[in-house]
Amino acid sequence: MQITNILIWQTDSTLRNFVLEENKVNVITGDSGKGKSSILSIIDYCLLSSSSDGISKTNVDNYVNWYGIRFNINGKYHTICRKATHYEEDDFVYFDKNGEIPISPINNLKKDVLKQHLNYEFGINSSLKIPYGGRFIQQGSKVSYRYFLPHCSIDQTTLTSSEHLYSKISDLKTRERIDRTFEMALGSENAETMIIRTRLEELQRNLARVEYKQSASKESYINFESEIESLYQRSYQLGLTTENNNQEMPVGDKFDYLKTIANYKDINDIPIINERLNIEKEIFTLKKDLSDINIYIETSTEYKKLLKENQDSLLIAKYLDDNYNNILYSDNIYSIIKSLLNKSLEIKKAIAQKGKNSLISKTQEKKKEIESKISILNKKLSVFSNEKTTPSVLYRFIGELSSEVKRVDVLPIHDYSEDIDKINSKINELDEKIKDNNIFKEYTLSLINEKIKKILSRMPLKGFENATPIFNKGKKTLDLVNKNQVEKMVDIGSFSNYMYVHVAYFLAFHELVRERNVQWIPRFLVIDQPSTPYFSTGGKKTDDFASLDAALNEINSFVDKMKSHGGFQVILLEHIEESYWLDRKLNNFRLVDKEFRGDYGLIYIKKTSRDGNPPIFNGGDK
Repeated sequence: MQITNILIWQTDSTLRNFVLEENKVNVITGDSGKGKSSILSIIDYCLLSSSSDGISKTNVDNYVNWYGIRFNINGKYHTICRKATHYEEDDFVYFDKNGEIPISPINNLKKDVLKQHLNYEFGINSSLKIPYGGRFIQQGSKVSYRYFLPHCSIDQTTLTSSEHLYSKISDLKTRERIDRTFEMALGSENAETMIIRTRLEELQRNLARVEYKQSASKESYINFESEIESLYQRSYQLGLTTENNNQEMPVGDKFDYLKTIANYKDINDIPIINERLNIEKEIFTLKKDLSDINIYIETSTEYKKLLKENQDSLLIAKYLDDNYNNILYSDNIYSIIKSLLNKSLEIKKAIAQKGKNSLISKTQEKKKEIESKISILNKKLSVFSNEKTTPSVLYRFIGELSSEVKRVDVLPIHDYSEDIDKINSKINELDEKIKDNNIFKEYTLSLINEKIKKILSRMPLKGFENATPIFNKGKKTLDLVNKNQVEKMVDIGSFSNYMYVHVAYFLAFHELVRERNVQWIPRFLVIDQPSTPYFSTGGKKTDDFASLDAALNEINSFVDKMKSHGGFQVILLEHIEESYWLDRKLNNFRLVDKEFRGDYGLIYIKKTSRDGNPPIFNGGDK
């Protein structure tokens, strides 16, 4: 797309027709306050911008009925006209598909219909969608030709900005449009890869939803959850379960258990009841054994005491034996004494028996073993309800339970595994297709850095003549690597340097775009007053016009270079005189209309006003 005419229908019925040439540097120049800067906004407005910011209401719009542009796209000429902004906004515009310029425009087409037509002309179809959303642009929203227009203009404020390369980038909506379509603009993404990325995003969102359904999928007990919880709690109280209404236990598991209980005809067949009875029986048996052991230990202690007393009574026998030679005995008496001595020895041995092998020690160990078993069994028993019940109560509850479980409406579990596998398979397939594209993106950034460096070698930055430019894609700035140090764009100095940075970036950008024949980027660039750094605050020229020459030469050469890539148009809004570029033999530069000086400007009403003042000329630029 290149612009051939900028049209203004003034309120005095005069048509201002500014004719532009394709594949040339079209210079609209003149003094400050003549309306030059409004040109940029008029072009944007006619390309269906929702905003008219930049068109002076007082000095321009109040004297205008219609704005229009005529342009060439794909070898076809079209004309678009819009009412001046002081008229009530409507959804219609004037459009002529053959590029005819009307005597007086009349609305004939809805803006939405025209946008669709322009999208088609720029090669943008409905399948091209934004793969990544933001605050203002929804994920999956359709791409529009308007998303690429910020690459085609540099306003006066931006041209010398230290903070950003693009105009209106502080507007978050504009920023998102640039960010979300930047790879498309550079040709790193084409229609196919954009569609693949959009499809990938859709698949990944769908996968997340299905995986969530899978993790949350369980039997649903519609409106019966509270009844199931209540029945389960009652079953615990009756000793039919050992779990006291565990909140972590799924409702489905509780319901399955209740169904199992309801199927028993005989309570003696219920495992949990048998388990409790068996534990209680075993505890009873062990306690009986423990009681017997305690009796034995107590009796053994009394027995040893008695033996001790008997041993003391037999001490006389030992005395008689020790003094046998001094006492006269008969054989019978001696036999009695020996018998008593043997008995005394047995008693002494019984009293003296100790250690692990002693009977009493073994008995004590057995006691500890039984006590340990009883403790373990008591812990097992503690999980059962303490409530005492009778068989009749249990049978009544089981009958009630059998009736209740039949009332519960159950929605079955749905298994999404097959769906997940299919989605993952498709994601992997598409991932393979865009792997090479990711490498190509990195290569593209290296190319644009290389092109910027070549341009800056012909118009070097003061103080950074040998620096290497690095485009920051995230921030949309141009940083420098200078003497092994990184210099942020904000730190690289003068207005002249910033003008160079912007011109170099946009020329490099469009060179790459044209080499790749990216169809959705227009073939024009509007640059608003690159000579600004070379005028003093009082509007007088400085002595640094050699620096301006370098930039203008680069722009002139760029237009020549692009002729082999289908052509390119530059619209230059300027202060310099026509003689300036004629003297320097800038062959692609041409003056649009005539210079805006003296009484002449963008708005020019020929008739004399009632008070006899000269013709009205208006603008609004600096």
